[in-house]
Amino acid sequence: MYKVTVQKSIVDRDGDEALYTFTALGSTLEEATQTACIYASMVEYGLLADKWQPSTMSFPREQLYQFIQPSQLEIIEQMYPDAVATAYQNALAYVQSYVGAMFNIEEIIANEDTTSTGMTLRLALAIQTAVFLLSSSPQYSETIELHNRQIHTLLRGLKSGNRNFGANAPIADPDVRVSIVKPTKTGSRP
Repeated sequence: MYKVTVQKSIVDRDGDEALYTFTALGSTLEEATQTACIYASMVEYGLLADKWQPSTMSFPREQLYQFIQPSQLEIIEQMYPDAVATAYQNALAYVQSYVGAMFNIEEIIANEDTTSTGMTLRLALAIQTAVFLLSSSPQYSETIELHNRQIHTLLRGLKSGNRNFGANAPIADPDVRVSIVKPTKTGSRP
């Protein structure tokens, strides 16, 4: 096993200097060096190349305390240090699987707006994060289950078109186009 460590210093727009250090492992020296160089080049463009580092949540961490007691969350994190980040990534993937083809979820999250669109999405993500955090716990409350059902109803309504995020929701580019080829009458009578 070979190990290559790189350091990259970047000066941002505000003039602050940040030093990034990354250690790459590889079965060959060439593989480790290539991974380290990819990281260094991505840092230059302002990206964090450590693909396993979870993104920050779109809502304050304290919002989870509405659904999980701080002491209970602390116990979960003692057992699984990255439990919150993993649960958030799962929640984000879950919400995107429902409505990601219709709405630009990343743009809604990035806006940090306080419209009903942003707040609805952040609430869905917070509840789903709490659900995924508590899924292995015997202290899974009925309140969490009720919230989870409400979020499922909301997501199904958004997917079917019975509900919407409002006028402020950025629409995603559709990847499916529907056209009626041949209208036929069913056997039922009006």
